Amino acid sequence: MKVEKIPAPFRYHLDKDSGIEASMDACSALSNALVKAKGALKIVQAITYLRDPADYVVVHDYYEQHYPDLPQLIVKAPVCRPGWLIETECIALTSQGDVRFRNY
Repeated sequence: MKVEKIPAPFRYHLDKDSGIEASMDACSALSNALVKAKGALKIVQAITYLRDPADYVVVHDYYEQHYPDLPQLIVKAPVCRPGWLIETECIALTSQGDVRFRNY
């Protein structure tokens, strides 16, 4: 599995000093940019890992406002980098097709 490097413009906003809303904006923009760069059609599921459960309401409201139809799960878990507040894992559909997912 190839791991993508995080482009420089996103690194600052994922830092905990930027706050949870800026982190959500950056994480969302990065996820969408990676999906687009790989030729995927759209993100169809997201799991967001929170360092601090106190940020749950902000993250939940962000998803409701920006992605109301996206199935998502928000969990408290260690985030891979010490300075980050959140980390998001996404599943996206590609145009290559898979008969198991033809109804999407």
